[in-house]
Amino acid sequence: GYAVFYAVTTWSLSYATERLGVDRTVMLGCIMAAVALKGVLTPVAAALSDRYGRRPLCLTGCAVTVLWMFPMIALLRTGEPLLMF
Repeated sequence: GYAVFYAVTTWSLSYATERLGVDRTVMLGCIMAAVALKGVLTPVAAALSDRYGRRPLCLTGCAVTVLWMFPMIALLRTGEPLLMF
């Protein structure tokens, strides 16, 4: 999970600033907001894994991550900070 998180955050920063021309400060703000949201949701995910098991939660997370990549790239391409977040 953390490998995907760091890969996506570093890739999205590079992609948005170099390929799409998004201001670096705007993209860093979007990433910081996403990190704050991840911090809030981490205890929720921990509680869900205690209730349903770690393996099902990890497998679900991996599947959702694979499916999320396509909409995430489309939202990054809009250049709108709220949508990029």
